[in-house]
Amino acid sequence: MKATFPPFSRRALVCLLAGALLFPGLALAAAPKAHVEVTYESPEKFTDARDPADNPDKESSALVRLRRHIEDRAEKILPPGYRLALTVTDVDLAGSYEPSARRPRDVRVVRDGHPPRIDFAYTLTDATGATVSSGKEALRDPGFLKRLRVDSNDDLRFEKAMLDEWLDRIAPKKS
Repeated sequence: MKATFPPFSRRALVCLLAGALLFPGLALAAAPKAHVEVTYESPEKFTDARDPADNPDKESSALVRLRRHIEDRAEKILPPGYRLALTVTDVDLAGSYEPSARRPRDVRVVRDGHPPRIDFAYTLTDATGATVSSGKEALRDPGFLKRLRVDSNDDLRFEKAMLDEWLDRIAPKKS
């Protein structure tokens, strides 16, 4: 038996299909994205990645890059409508500055004994505003040098990998 549609319905269906083919991003753009907000509490007191001394009102490059990484990654893995609020209370980057006559001050030496550390409080809510999870985290990665890192040119690769693992743990599993 052949399905028949009234002329108006057939025309509407053709217009919908043509619109979807001509403007495929339109339907995706309408879907609400996850919202991510990262704030730094008293960054001038952080163990590492402090505000620049020449402009204390400006965030360090490392903090700006960590914020962008968290926002980008969380927006990709959290379901639409979810909200993640993170308040970072301390950052200690992997490695440390070691004085040397052969190395300038701005060279960070990464050794096993100085792993990355990031402390923060967070709240993850779903699209209805209900709290999915919240708490305080003290992320540490003592085995950071033993792990294979794909992007070995990124000076924040250890911190980003640690944050990615945490985000993967708290993100709701897709069914």
